[in-house]
Amino acid sequence: MKNKWNEIYGGKVKTDNFQQLNEKQVTKILEYFPTAKSALDIGCGRGELLRQLKNKGLVVTGIDISSVAIEQAKKITNATLYLGNFENFSFPKKVKFDLIFVKFVLAYVEKKKEFFSHISELLNERGGLIIVSPVGKSDGEIFVKQKEVDNYMNYFSLIKEEILYQESDKKLSLFILSKQ
Repeated sequence: MKNKWNEIYGGKVKTDNFQQLNEKQVTKILEYFPTAKSALDIGCGRGELLRQLKNKGLVVTGIDISSVAIEQAKKITNATLYLGNFENFSFPKKVKFDLIFVKFVLAYVEKKKEFFSHISELLNERGGLIIVSPVGKSDGEIFVKQKEVDNYMNYFSLIKEEILYQESDKKLSLFILSKQ
């Protein structure tokens, strides 16, 4: 899996399917969490979101499985960056975040229950979880079944789901959730 992501971030694979959150969307998300001071981006890629959040005054942290992505992120932001797989990564003790972003990652998570439990442990009370994911009736390389999304979000309360793009039974959704 790591080699695949290194190829993507190294420019060897076309990445048109990976939509970034734009400035307006980020501002709108932050309005739901006006006291947020820190953010973690799981699957931070090249660091575009980290740069946006940093520019809005947040202390930012990113983690990605791709060394190529982490090197690119270092060039555009001075965020705290970790190379590794979030599913089995141990953050320093007592580290908590006000916001956690998960973009285009869910389809690749093997143990979703543990994944969401780990997020819940790292998220401050009343913190926000923001997920951008392709969702469909069946799973595929980048798609997650709607049923899976519903099953594993029981640690959180849905504030809003925004459909960013839809084509037949597949959609690209932005989920804004808060910790229960």
